[in-house]
Amino acid sequence: MGPTAPSFWRGTIEMQRDRVLCGWNAWQDEHRRHPDRSADPADGFATCLLHDFGPMLADAHFMLVAIRRLEMCCRQMHRVSGNRLILDALDQFAAAVPSAKHVRDVLEHFDAYASCEGRRPETGAQGHWMPRLSFDPDPALNVGDLSVDLLSAADAAVELAETVGAAWRDHISVVFTPAI
Repeated sequence: MGPTAPSFWRGTIEMQRDRVLCGWNAWQDEHRRHPDRSADPADGFATCLLHDFGPMLADAHFMLVAIRRLEMCCRQMHRVSGNRLILDALDQFAAAVPSAKHVRDVLEHFDAYASCEGRRPETGAQGHWMPRLSFDPDPALNVGDLSVDLLSAADAAVELAETVGAAWRDHISVVFTPAI
């Protein structure tokens, strides 16, 4: 099923989570070896491609895009199947990671939010467009008043993919079972 399957997005989310963790671990190692150096989070890729925040920001952003695609795929599966388990799984995901979609929206539409014209002013992101990484203790992506714990978001998304994938397989097995 490719990009219409929860398992596709699960793998993508896990890959991006691993990349964020790899970048964070590399930065921590570098910081331990050279505590007198400080990284400039606004510097992007310029200082050091392997140990700077730029790659982690890109990977975090791509992970939120993949999480949003997973949500969209799951909503479509619910529309087609009517399976209440899928809707419940989506609700549990939204409760576990309420700001994931909003952070992704601000990053995707940063031009509108930067000029205070974002579609959702209640997010507290109007006038903000530059994402920040924080680590307390796990990596989080922040923009304006919004923050999403990246590891919690990935874990919740993997759980969503597993639950919806199983519910979809059950639906397909009923729909495509030949009548005898």
